[in-house]
Order: sequence, then structure tokens, then C-alpha cells
Amino acid sequence: MAFILMSCGFANSDKHKMMEAKEVINMINKGQPVQISDKIITGDLDFTQIKDKSVGTDISLVHNISQNVVFVKCVFMGKVIANREEGMVNDYVNFDHNISFVNCDFRNDFCMDDIEVNGNISFAKSVFRGNNTSLNNIKVKGKAQFWEVVSEKNFTMVSAHIWDNANFMDAQFQSECSLQNLICNDLQFSNVKCGGPFDFSLSTINGNLIMNYCEYDGDVQLSNSRFSGTSDILDSKFMKQTNFEKSLFLGKTRLSGSEFKGEVNTNETLFLMPPALDNVKASNSAKIKVNTSYEIETNKEKQ
Repeated sequence: MAFILMSCGFANSDKHKMMEAKEVINMINKGQPVQISDKIITGDLDFTQIKDKSVGTDISLVHNISQNVVFVKCVFMGKVIANREEGMVNDYVNFDHNISFVNCDFRNDFCMDDIEVNGNISFAKSVFRGNNTSLNNIKVKGKAQFWEVVSEKNFTMVSAHIWDNANFMDAQFQSECSLQNLICNDLQFSNVKCGGPFDFSLSTINGNLIMNYCEYDGDVQLSNSRFSGTSDILDSKFMKQTNFEKSLFLGKTRLSGSEFKGEVNTNETLFLMPPALDNVKASNSAKIKVNTSYEIETNKEKQ
């Protein structure tokens, strides 16, 4: 009897935590504040269902969300969508203020391509379990927080423009991760683990780059990028190929203590200051060119 009562209690507790995604959309359409915590959200959360919309500059409809949107410790059972193409018309979403998914669990695909956020965006401590997580072409006027994020499958944030700083500290990307063509101020990317290929090519970091204590199990692309401030890539492990080709480092650069197991391509890589290479280990000699005239060789790993 006690067991039956306890089971009923848990069932009622779970039922109380359930919330349909359309309830969230209704809250936004009514102009109500969205601050949701400890909910299991069922169904697809489709932000293109917001009624407040305007015509974009191209053949598009822009859905406008005027209030802060905050989720804390929520589980999303369906897809999260903020971009839709139907025929020749594209639907996008504009967030006038902040949007936060903190310590959330996404069980399905996540696509918020092309969103514009006039405040900050945060996915801190969240887990992405769907086959694809996509935040391509996003524009964020404030900060972007991805610290302690876990992505179990593909994660793409291609051509993202962050006006302020981006923070991925302690993130884990268990499969392929692409931050190609990222633009931001400071980038904090320390203690990150990448289980698959990592693409950071064509990127522009206007402030400081901090990529210390990272582990990359797949190929790493850091080519054709521009780093304006201090660049620290300390005590990191690159297990396969690493490509710095045609990248430009304008500030102080340190690679000290890092280990390169695969081939390192530094063809036409330019450093305006000689990079610190103490205790760097490489399986093959890697030449680093500074100001087109100064070359340094890494220490070849002892066999």
C-alpha cells in the first residue's frame, strides 16, 4: 500500500511538471513574461508561430519577441525551432531582449538559425542530445554563454556574429563541432573537449583568444583566421592534423606546453611577435613564420 501511494505521488509530481510547448507560445503572444523552470516541455517549441511579425528586407517574415525568454532546468522533448522555409518565404525570429536556456536538456533536434538577439544569449550547462544542433548565422548584440555545454552529436554555429564576448569554457563536443567564420570580441574556450573534427577557420577574434587545456581528438582547422589580441593556446592536446594556414596573429601568442600528435600546417601563418613555444611537443617539425622572415621550429617529439 505504501509503495502504491509513493508511486502515485511521483506520477502526480511528474504530471505537474509537464507543459505543452504551445503554452509557451501563447504566453509570448499575450505579452506575458516567460520565466519557466523545472518543466518537461512536450511537443515542438516553434518560435515561428509567434503572431507579432513583420516583413523582412528579403522575401521573409520576421517574428518579434519583445520580452525576455528564460528557461531553467527544463527538459525539451520535441524540437526547438526558430527558422522555417516554406516555398519562397523564410521565417526568422528576432528577440528584443535576452534569451536563456540554462541547465536545460534538449532531447531532439535544435535549430535556431538566423535569429537576432538584441541582448545576451545563454545555453550554460545545457545538454544537446539531438542529431543536429544548429545556431548558424545568428547575430547577438550582447554576450554569448555556452560554458559547460555538452553536445552529444553534431554542433554547428557557422557565421555567428557576437558583438560582445563568447564563453565556451568547460564545454564538451562529443562529435563534429563547427564555429567557422565566427566573429566576436573575447573568446574563452579553455578546458574544452572535442571528440570529432573542430572547424574554427575563417574566424575573426577582435579581442583575446583563450584556448588553454583543450583536448582535440579530430582534425582542427584554425586557418584563414584573424586574432587581434593576445592568443593563448597553452597545454592543449591536438591528436590529429592541425591547420594554422594563412592565419594572422596580431598580438602576443603563446603555444607553450601544447602537444601536436599529427601534422601541423603553418604555411603562410603570420605572427607579428615571435610566439612562445617553450615545452611544445610535435610529432613532426612544424615551421612557424613570423613577419614573413623569422622562422621557429618546434621541438621534434623524442621517439
